[in-house]
Parts: sequence; structure tokens; C-alpha cells
Amino acid sequence: MRNLTKMINNTMNFSSHVIKEYKCGKCGELIRVIRLVINGKVRIANRCKACDDRELEKEALQTYKDLQVSKRERIFNDFSLISDGLKNATFENYHPANQELAEAKKIAKNYVDVFNKYKGLMFVGDYGVGKSHLSYSICKEVREKGFTSIFISVPELLTKLKSTFNNTGNYTEEALLTALKNVDLLVLDDIGADYPTDWAISKLFEVINSRIGKNNVYTTNNNAKELINKVGKRNFSRMMENVQLVKMNGNDYRLKNLKIWN
Repeated sequence: MRNLTKMINNTMNFSSHVIKEYKCGKCGELIRVIRLVINGKVRIANRCKACDDRELEKEALQTYKDLQVSKRERIFNDFSLISDGLKNATFENYHPANQELAEAKKIAKNYVDVFNKYKGLMFVGDYGVGKSHLSYSICKEVREKGFTSIFISVPELLTKLKSTFNNTGNYTEEALLTALKNVDLLVLDDIGADYPTDWAISKLFEVINSRIGKNNVYTTNNNAKELINKVGKRNFSRMMENVQLVKMNGNDYRLKNLKIWN
């Protein structure tokens, strides 16, 4: 190393010496102000290496965080299917009309607060009581906590899978199923809608089976017997593993102006 330094000094006319020492005002580290002469050109090195290293570390961490946010948003936007009426849904603008719905909201918010401790929820109840509203609110809040999430209704999921047959979709079937398998939270909305084919039941099984032991939220208008008939015993059994049932019954808020209309 000494020979290399000597060679550099000889070939580049390089020299250096400390002209001043002081403590960094930010971190307290000792800074040596060095006068460098390289091929006759003078440079003064007057920077705190410790602060520089911290800034680089901070920038690297922020870049990583930005990439993670970008990844979460990309996964959500690419694979979720959200109706326009649901996009602005939040916990704050969900107003329960009775005590049972108020309890459902409380359970949904608690699920977010302790996310990754509870494995799943199933919202069961009437049309128009806010099952999708609460589920989508969970999906948004979990993503804001740094997890990935996908929200998709089961009929739309099956349509999306069919689109891969003739390459009319943006992704292959494998890419879609892999995303559903690996996401931190999967919300399957409106499960129990009509599934007229063995293919639909089979694809639903692939998704549900890949989610065993993971965080899932389901919504359905069906009771247990109806849901078994729609999705099959095998799917129903896997769906109910480590899932908390949340009943939601009440008046359809979408029909609240019906009396005025009549």
C-alpha cells in the first residue's frame, strides 16, 4: 500500500495535509480539513463523512420506502376491480343504521388495528347494508399500514380469469393467480354469486386453497346452506378456516329514498 501511495505521489504530483480540525455541528464527529494537491490543482476536503454516510443511508431508506409504496399501489391497481360507487368508501363515511351494523364496523376497524393477528372475516347479510363498504375500507387502511391488498368481486374475478383464455386481459392466468396467492390481504367480494360451471368452482378452489393460513375477507348475501350449494363443500370448508363471522342485517341504504319516490 505504501508503495502504491508513493507511485501515485510520483506520477500524479499528489500531496495532502491537515490544515484544520473541528467538531461537526450536526453530529459532533471530528472533521479534518485536508488540503489536497493533485497535478498542481488545489482542493480542500471539508465535509463530515459521518453526516454524508447518514444522508446516503437516509436517501437509500427513502428510496426503498418509495419502491414499496409503488409496489403496493401497482398490485392494488393492477389486480383490483372497484366500482365507482365504492372508490370513496372509508370507515369515516360509513354510518351504521343499527347496533348490529355498528358492531360490524367496530370489528372491521379492529381487524385493521391488529392486522396479521386475525386471519379473516366474513361479512354476511342483506343487500345494501355496507358489507362491501367495510371490506373496501379495510383494504385501503391495510395498504396504508404498509401491506399489499387486492379487492375484487368473485364474478369479476372469474371474468378476469376467462379473459386470459384469448389473451384479451392484461395478465396471464398464472400471473393473476400468483398475485392473489401472495398478496398480504385478499378481499373476495360477493362470494356466492351464481357459479354455473365446474370450471368456476375449480378456479375458485385454486384461489381459496392458496389463501389458507393467510389474511382474507369475504362478503356474501348467502346463508351457510346456500353458500355450500354455490361454492361447494370443499371451498366452504377452506373459507371458514380461522374466519370470524360478522352478521350485517338491516335496511338497504340504496333504497332509503324509495318512500319519497312512491
